[in-house]
Amino acid sequence: SLRLPGRRLNDTKEQRMTAVYSSDTSLGFRVGPELPHLHITMHDFPDTLMSGSVHKAAIHIANQGNLPCRGIALWLSHPSFFDIKSPHLFSDATTSNGSLDVYQKQAIVNDTDTLSVHNALQDCSEFLLIGDAKQQLSGARHLVPIECLAPGETLVVPLWARGDRVGDHSLKLSVGSCANTALQTGVSRVMRSRTFDVDLLVTPSLRVNAFVRPSSKNPQERLLGIEVENMQTDISVQLVQTTFSSGHYQLVPIFVSKQKTVPGGKVTIGPRQTINLMYRARPYQGHKQESLEHSSPLQTTMPEWFTINALRQYIYSNEKPTRLPEPIELIYSNAVLGDHEGIDCVHSSLQNYIVRSQSHRRRNMLRASYPMIPEKYHHVIFSLFETFGIDFVLFWAETGGAMRSGHHSITGIDLGVPHDYVNEALNPPEEGAARAWLANTINEREMLIQSIANRAGAMANRHERVLDVAMRVASVNKGIQDANDESKSIMY
Repeated sequence: SLRLPGRRLNDTKEQRMTAVYSSDTSLGFRVGPELPHLHITMHDFPDTLMSGSVHKAAIHIANQGNLPCRGIALWLSHPSFFDIKSPHLFSDATTSNGSLDVYQKQAIVNDTDTLSVHNALQDCSEFLLIGDAKQQLSGARHLVPIECLAPGETLVVPLWARGDRVGDHSLKLSVGSCANTALQTGVSRVMRSRTFDVDLLVTPSLRVNAFVRPSSKNPQERLLGIEVENMQTDISVQLVQTTFSSGHYQLVPIFVSKQKTVPGGKVTIGPRQTINLMYRARPYQGHKQESLEHSSPLQTTMPEWFTINALRQYIYSNEKPTRLPEPIELIYSNAVLGDHEGIDCVHSSLQNYIVRSQSHRRRNMLRASYPMIPEKYHHVIFSLFETFGIDFVLFWAETGGAMRSGHHSITGIDLGVPHDYVNEALNPPEEGAARAWLANTINEREMLIQSIANRAGAMANRHERVLDVAMRVASVNKGIQDANDESKSIMY
């Protein structure tokens, strides 16, 4: 038999005087309590997607052990590529495959809707699938986990893969136990997780660009243009709906250029064709705006005030900021293009997916724009949405063939006040400085636009006057002569 000496004992005088060794336990092991045995598989995940298109897949979690399972979560490396729905048991016939849809159709009664949303940056890469619903992360409040997975039961997690960006992507999905969740009463265990490494190729479908123009009629309004180009060579695309969200502006459609109408009154874009959508952005009259003249930078709920004050506290104070941004009331402007049913992206789970995608993109943008600020302070300094920013979503569907559908989005279209948070925060935090900054900037922009509009009338009423010019012309002969003797004066 293999016997190894243990460590040399040196605790007492007798042990120090004689060579005494403890028993070796390096080859021993301890059998712990039984854990749930999970069998995790992925089904119908695509290898190739068009940009913006969605494809339904699923993750199956089967409990093949003898104990019930709790505290199972899903981690995603690219949250903007996945939309996760609430899990359900495989035996539940009411939520069988095909009954769920990523785009919930409904008749849109009002073109404009408002919704109060959380304005704090969130980590949207983790979703609780099995466990207490109260422990669900803030970025996945729409997803309702099941309380327990009994032995012999199978859990189905519906997910939609979306081609968020063109190119080759290596995605990771990991299913395992939560770090702070007890699998058994009073006992914290660590279970092995199952990680899926998938390669996804995203090909171009539509190219969407946005451009902004000032309005000649009203200095407070802007003209927002959306240019949509079909990158496909043999597939036509129907435009279904556009949705804008902003904390200040309401968008009203003006016209659609080069519109083609097919039977049924649908707006289509042929292969290699381009279409322009024009919208008028104006301040929302039904929105409760705060008075800039009577508000304090420390009391207002505008995201701009919050960021400036949080940056000042981070720079000047020894106590780092800990307060989260206040919720913001977003204005959703919906426009159905052609004879289509509307898509509910305000009160459905689709709204949560769009917000999670925007949060993921904004976190990456802040990480690149402000490398001097540690990432752990981003959620208490910067907000998810800004007052004058606009987020745009375009829903589309193919005509014929596979009938694929999807959506494209543009985030952070700024139509309002240009801001430099760092320079503003570096100013001494005097009373009223931030309030005067925003009010003066808005007034200056309105006065500038108004002066440009009135310049044409001022130029037309200008009176011309006679201009007298005196010139001295000197003639140069051979060699260098005194030009003053031969100069002549000519008056005009």
